[in-house]
Amino acid sequence: MITDKDIERRIAGNSQNVEYYKSLMRFSFKLVHRFSEFWKEVLDEYELNQTEFLILGVVVDNPGLSQQEIVKIVGADKSIVSRNLKRLEKKELVKRSHNREYNHGHFCETTELGNKIYDEIHEKGEPMIERRFSLVNQEDLKRANETLMTIWEHIY
Repeated sequence: MITDKDIERRIAGNSQNVEYYKSLMRFSFKLVHRFSEFWKEVLDEYELNQTEFLILGVVVDNPGLSQQEIVKIVGADKSIVSRNLKRLEKKELVKRSHNREYNHGHFCETTELGNKIYDEIHEKGEPMIERRFSLVNQEDLKRANETLMTIWEHIY
């Protein structure tokens, strides 16, 4: 988790914005917490945690990624991604194949079951998402997404 000290270090020389950034981070954590509660209900049915679901989604959208590429996209520690990939493999949702070209590392892809479960989770979650975002117009969502992507690029 990023602390206030981390924020201050990252934006050194731009101190007038420190309080704004701290406020933004606190708000972001609250927002993430709300979404976590919302998704937990659906994910519990499939005995998946949020990190597993995030990784599953990355692999569904990008078949053939290496574990190292997944680490970059997810923004989590290598050991966390590795542990969650192992659990996904054990649940037969993801399979890893050895990278023969470089003789190390693995390529990841979802199994048929993994694709099926990912789709089912989204089918259950979409009505809840639509209800929560029904009062936000498309342009505001687009701007929020662009802003969050810019923040993400500067943090990582």
